[in-house]
Amino acid sequence: MEKKIAAWEREIKKLETSLQNFCGLGEFRFKQNVTGAEDPAFDDRDWKVNKISQWSMKEGPAYFRKKIEFPKTTEGLSLSGSPVELNFVFPSGVEVFWNGKSLYQNKFWADMRAAELPLPDKIEPGKTHLLVFKTPGGDGLGGFWGSFSLPVVAEALFELTAVLSQIRFAEKLLESNRGLSFKKSFQKAVSLVNLDVLQNRNWPEITANIKEIENALEPFRSLARKYRVHLIGHSHIDMNWLWNYEDTVDTCLRDFETVTKLMDEYPDLTFSQDQTHIYRIVEEHNPKLFARVKEKIKEGRWEVTANAWTEGDLNMADGEALCRHITYSRKYVGERFGVKPEIMWSPDTFGHPVTIPTVLAHAGIKNYYFMRAGNGFPHGGFTFPLFTWQSPDGSKVLSFNSVYNNFITSENVVLTANKFREKYRLFESMFVYGVGDHGGGPTRKDIERKKRMDIKPVMPTLVFSTTHRFFDLVRNRTKYPVVKKELNPIFEGCYTTHSDIKKENRDCENSLLTLETIATLAGLLGKEYPAEKLESWWQDTLFNQFHDIFDGSAISESYQYSKELANKVIASSNTLLTENLNFISKQVNTSGEGAPLVVFNSLGWERSEVIELKLPGVMAEKELRVSDEKGKQMPVQVTDRKSALFLAESIPSFGYKTYWLKACPGKSSPSPAPLPPGEREKEGVFETSYYRIEIASDSGVIRRLYDKKNKKEVLSIGRSVGEDPSSYWAETCGNLLQVLQEKPHPMSAWIIGNIMRIENLLDLEEFKVSESGPVRTTLSIKRRYRDSTIEQRITLYPNLPQIDFEVIANWQEKGSAQDGVPMLRVNFQADFDRPLAEFEIPFGWQERRTDGKELPALKAASLSEGGYRLGLLNREKHGYLVNGNNLGLTLLRNPYEPDSLPDSGTHRIGYRLLFGKISKAEMSRQAASYNRPLPVCLTDNHGGKLPPEFSFLDFRSEDCVPSSLQKSRDGKNLTLRFYDVSGRKTKTELRFGFPLKGLFRTDLPEKDNSRISIKKNKVTLPVKPYSLNTLKIKI
Repeated sequence: MEKKIAAWEREIKKLETSLQNFCGLGEFRFKQNVTGAEDPAFDDRDWKVNKISQWSMKEGPAYFRKKIEFPKTTEGLSLSGSPVELNFVFPSGVEVFWNGKSLYQNKFWADMRAAELPLPDKIEPGKTHLLVFKTPGGDGLGGFWGSFSLPVVAEALFELTAVLSQIRFAEKLLESNRGLSFKKSFQKAVSLVNLDVLQNRNWPEITANIKEIENALEPFRSLARKYRVHLIGHSHIDMNWLWNYEDTVDTCLRDFETVTKLMDEYPDLTFSQDQTHIYRIVEEHNPKLFARVKEKIKEGRWEVTANAWTEGDLNMADGEALCRHITYSRKYVGERFGVKPEIMWSPDTFGHPVTIPTVLAHAGIKNYYFMRAGNGFPHGGFTFPLFTWQSPDGSKVLSFNSVYNNFITSENVVLTANKFREKYRLFESMFVYGVGDHGGGPTRKDIERKKRMDIKPVMPTLVFSTTHRFFDLVRNRTKYPVVKKELNPIFEGCYTTHSDIKKENRDCENSLLTLETIATLAGLLGKEYPAEKLESWWQDTLFNQFHDIFDGSAISESYQYSKELANKVIASSNTLLTENLNFISKQVNTSGEGAPLVVFNSLGWERSEVIELKLPGVMAEKELRVSDEKGKQMPVQVTDRKSALFLAESIPSFGYKTYWLKACPGKSSPSPAPLPPGEREKEGVFETSYYRIEIASDSGVIRRLYDKKNKKEVLSIGRSVGEDPSSYWAETCGNLLQVLQEKPHPMSAWIIGNIMRIENLLDLEEFKVSESGPVRTTLSIKRRYRDSTIEQRITLYPNLPQIDFEVIANWQEKGSAQDGVPMLRVNFQADFDRPLAEFEIPFGWQERRTDGKELPALKAASLSEGGYRLGLLNREKHGYLVNGNNLGLTLLRNPYEPDSLPDSGTHRIGYRLLFGKISKAEMSRQAASYNRPLPVCLTDNHGGKLPPEFSFLDFRSEDCVPSSLQKSRDGKNLTLRFYDVSGRKTKTELRFGFPLKGLFRTDLPEKDNSRISIKKNKVTLPVKPYSLNTLKIKI
C-alpha cells in the first residue's frame, strides 16, 4: 500500500513540477543601456539569451525581451481561451510592456504576488506575443522572479496537492485512531488511486478519481476537524528598505485599504498588524481609513500586534531604546485603540539577544514571534516551532518560530497541524500567512483556497484567528521545551555596513538619554520636563532603528532620509540640553575667582574624565589653571585647536561639580607628561603611572603593553628575532590594522563572505607625537592604502588607566561583484592562554565562543582570564571578532548591494582599550562613560541655593548598572532603571539628595508593585541575579 502511495505521490510531484516549469518565464534576451526595446519591431538578434538571475544595476537600465507563443495544451490541460496573469517580483522596480503597450510601472519594489497583473489577451494558440521588462539603473545588483498564472493550471495544482495532502493526513490520523472502520476506509481510498489516468494526463478521469478518493476518506472528516489551525493574516512592511519614505507611506495606505475591503467582503477574515509607526502613517495621511481600522479593532477582527515603534534591530539598539519602543508603542495604541498587545512581533529581525525575555516580561508581554535566528532558516536550528524562551534572570516568554511570507495551501496547513500534534500533543496550531516585505498581506486567492479546503473531508479546521487567541488557548496545555540561549547571529555584515547610520543612532541615543536625565534633574528644581519633544525625537530615532535601515541593507536614498531625521534629533536635543544645563547652573553657587565651569554627570556612578572646552580667543593665549571648591588645582593643557583640557575628578553620580578656570601670570604646576626623554620618543616608548607601552615606529603596532599596577603583560609581546633586533611578528601585536578582501557573494551588505586575502597595514607615511602635555599625549600615525588614507591618533593619559584610539579614514576602497568586498579591521592580541570572550548586550553580557566568527556587541567586548580583563570599547561599531586570544573590531565595510557605496567617504571612528581587574559591571559603566562625555556649562559668578558640588541621587553598587533616570509617564514622579550583570544576589544603595514621598518597585508600564521603606533619604535594596529593575520615585 505504501509503495502505491509513494509511486502516486512521485507522479503528482512530477506533474506539479512540469506545470510550474511551464508557467515559469524561462529565458529572456537581455541587454543594458539601450533605448526603445519595448517596440516589437526592435532588432534584438545580437542580445544574450539566458536565464537572468542577477545583473549590475550600476551598468545602466536593462531590457528583458521574450517572445511567447502558448500551446493548445500543457500536460493534457486545454489552454485555448484561458486568461493569463503575470506574477513577478522586481526589487529594482520595473515597467512591463505587452506587445509594445505599457501595462504597469513602479519605480521601486514591484510585486504582483498579492494581486497578479492581468494580460489583455486570452490564450490563442499559434499567436505570438512580446513580453518586455524594463528596469532602471541604480545601485547594487538587480534580480527578479516571475511566472504566468493560468486558472486551469492553478485549479489542477490545487486539486492534486489537496488530495495528496488528505491521503497523507489520513495516514497520520490512523496512527492514533486504529479502529477497523478507519483502516478499511483508508485502504479503500488507496485502492481507488489510479496511477494510469494520472500518467496518461486524462484530466476528466483524474478529476473523477480525486472525487472517488475523497469520498472514500469521508469518515476521517470528524478526526481531521479536531485539529484546528489558526490562520494569522499579516502584512510585513519594511520601512524604507529598497524604496523611499513616500513609497513606504503609499504601501501602508494601500494595504490598510485592501485589508479593510477584504474584511467587509469576508466577515470571518482577521488580520494582525505590528509596527506602531505604520498606524501613525495611516492616521496622518488618511483619517477616514484610520477610522475604519479602529472599527475593525473594536470588532475583534483586526489584531494590533504593535509593541515596537518599528521592527528594529535588537542587537545594536541600547536596552533603553528597546524600552522606548515598548513604552511609546503602548502609549500610542492604548490611546488610539484602547488595547494592550501581549506579543512582540519580530519575524524579520536579524537575531535576538538572550535578555529579550527579561525586557518583555518587565513590560508584561507574554508572547514572542520571530523567524530569523542564529543556526539556520527558517527555524534557527530548532526542531520545534513553539517553546519557552528564558533569560538568565528566569524571565520567560512563550515563543513561536516560523516564516512570515507564506500562503494558505493544503500542504502548509496539514504540515502545520501535524507538527504541533507530534511535538506537543496539541490539536491547536498557528500559521502566519500573507505577502510581505513591500506589504501585500492576505490575498483573495488565499481566502478562496481556504474556503475550498473547508469542504474537503480530510482537512483540519481552518479558522481566521489572532495570535492572542492562539497563545491564550495553548499557554497552559502542556510543558514546552525551554531554550536558555541567545538566538544569534545572522547577517553578521550588518553589524558594520553603513557606518553612518550606526554613528547617527548612537549619537541620537546618547543625546536623548543625557537630555532625559539632565531635564529630570532640572525638573526637581522647577523646570518643565520636555516630555512631548522627547517622545517625538525618540520616535524618529526608533524609526531609524528599523532593521533594514539600521543594519545597513537599504538603498542610498533611505539613508538620506534617516540622516535628516537623526540630525534634527541631535541638534534639537543638544539645544534643549544646553538650556537645561544653564537652568541648573544658575542655581549653583559659583561664587569664586575665575570663570565657573559646572561639569555634569548624567550617569549613575562617580566619574573622572578629561574635559575639552573651547576657549574664548583671549584666554587661548594665556597660561591657565583650573581649581575645584576645595582649592585643588588641576593642570590645563591648551591644544592647537584653541581648546582647554583638564581632568575633572570624581564627578558625583547624577550630579555635578564646579571648577573655576583662571588665567594666571605664572605657569601652572603640571603633572609629568607620559613622554620619555630623548631618543625613546622616536622608538615609540611611553610610560605613565599605570602602564608602559611600546609602539613600533615603523608600523604603528603595539609591541608591548605592560600593566604596572597588576604587574602583567596585557598584550602578546612582539618579540624580535635574535639575529635581527628590528624584526618582530606583527600578527602577535596589538593595534594591527588589516584590510580583508571578501570573495564576491550575494547579499554583500548582509553577509561577510569568504576571505580571499588579508593585507596588514604596516607601512607608514608619518609617525609623530602631535600633542603633548600634562593632560594627554597624542601620537599621530598616517597610512595610505591604495586610494584611501588612514590616520590613527593614539591618546595616552598620565592619570587615567586607558588608551584611546581615533581612526580618521578617507575610505575609497569600493566593493564590486568582480572584486568582492573590502573590510577594515583592528586587532589586539591579548596575553592570555584560554580566555573567556564576553560581549555587551542590552541589559547584560553574553559569553560566546572564540572561534573567529563576527559577533554583535553594544558598546564593548572583552577577553578575560583569572579575573583579569581586556576590554575594547567602541563609540559607534558593533561587529567584533574573537579568535583565540585575538580581539578584533571591524571598522568599515564597503559592499556593493543594495547600496553600492555604503561606507565610501570620511569617517571618524573611536575605540578605547581598557584593562585590569575589572568586572563586567565596571566595563559597562566605562563603556557608557566613553559614549556619554561629561557635559560642561560655562557660566558666570553668582550665588545659588545649590552647593558647588552635589549628587541628586547617589547610586552605589559593585554589580548593578543604572541605565536611565527620567520623569515617569504620568509626569509627576521619577523612574530609575538599573540591571545586574554579576549573576549573584547583590545589593544596591541609594542616597537621595532631594525630598521624596515614597519609593516603589515597578515595571516598564510603571505599575506600583511594592513600596520600599526609606530611612533618612537612604535605602539599601536586595537585587536578584541578572534582574532588570525599575523604581518609581514619588516626589
